[in-house]
Amino acid sequence: MNKHVQSVGADANRPSQKRRKTAWWIGGGAAVIVLAGLAGTANAMDVFASGKQLVLNAVSKNTTTASTNVQEQWNLQFKNLQVPGLSSTDEALLSSLNNSSLGLSVLLDPQAQQAQIGLKTNMESVPRQATVWVTGSKAIVNANRYQSLLAAFLPAGVQIPKYLVTDSSQSSAIAKFWSEVNHSESDINPKSLAAAKQLAALVVQAIPQQYFHRSGLAGVRLTFDQKGFEDILDNEVKAVYANPDQYASLLSQMEGSNLPAGETQAQVKQAIEENLTNTPEEAVLAAIQTALHSGDVTVKQTTIAVQKPLFGTVTEKVTGGIVVHIPQVGASGEMDFTATSAPLTTKISIPSPSPSQSETFNTFAKQLSAAEDGGN
Repeated sequence: MNKHVQSVGADANRPSQKRRKTAWWIGGGAAVIVLAGLAGTANAMDVFASGKQLVLNAVSKNTTTASTNVQEQWNLQFKNLQVPGLSSTDEALLSSLNNSSLGLSVLLDPQAQQAQIGLKTNMESVPRQATVWVTGSKAIVNANRYQSLLAAFLPAGVQIPKYLVTDSSQSSAIAKFWSEVNHSESDINPKSLAAAKQLAALVVQAIPQQYFHRSGLAGVRLTFDQKGFEDILDNEVKAVYANPDQYASLLSQMEGSNLPAGETQAQVKQAIEENLTNTPEEAVLAAIQTALHSGDVTVKQTTIAVQKPLFGTVTEKVTGGIVVHIPQVGASGEMDFTATSAPLTTKISIPSPSPSQSETFNTFAKQLSAAEDGGN
């Protein structure tokens, strides 16, 4: 954090870059914290509270606990992509990406030490899918459906097996994966956690009420478009500059025990305060206006929602998109995104590939090396 803050305030001879970094530093942090607050809303439901108050209640009660069974999915869609002056090879690649989609799904059961990660693509109307399963100290990958797509990068005659599996040499990496998955509140410095909650409350409080909406008896949505995004960023910046000491103190406390060697919390706090002092509020607001009104990037209608049916499980969903238009080079395009998260209600099915269907990663790597050496 401190190095980033210092880079934001460095080089007074480049004020526009500094102000832009400061603006996005504030806005980016706000977005992450709001998402965290909304994620806990379902556990703090109050039928009489406003949408905004519901999120504030959730932020104050939200805790970071050991991971539970969850299923998540992210989808990206690309369309109307145009970039003039490309080579024939790059033009072909752009054409394949136009009207394409990319999807990532995750099923996670930490207690059983089982996970399933799926990658789906649809390029030039050809759907493909790869899946990674992790169980205990072993990982299994099914990626042979990408043989045709990867053919140009593979040595002649090399076929991707139906399954690639890890062996004991990769077990430590998988153990580290499970350690990260089971990261819990007990691993977090209590002061850092308390500071994060206070900062989250300040960020949510700065968002105008009109962007929060109740959804049914037990749901809430945060909805905004380009104008709303600008309004939210403006309010976040004003809130920071209205209480610079408080924000600097909370940000420095969030560093906790992760401070770089030789640096103290007081030094981190001072660096943040100096950055805010050396970058006037008016300059940051002007940088936001310039960035959002340049027309290069337009935020589509975006909704972050948490819903809990009267009888059912909590579902979180984010939908939105951006339009990019860079007239200087004639490039343009659109990207739509969707993300959902809900408790895992089904058992993860792990395949048991036979030796004839599978190879270890190490064996396959040796085959690739031998094929490459033979082709030289």
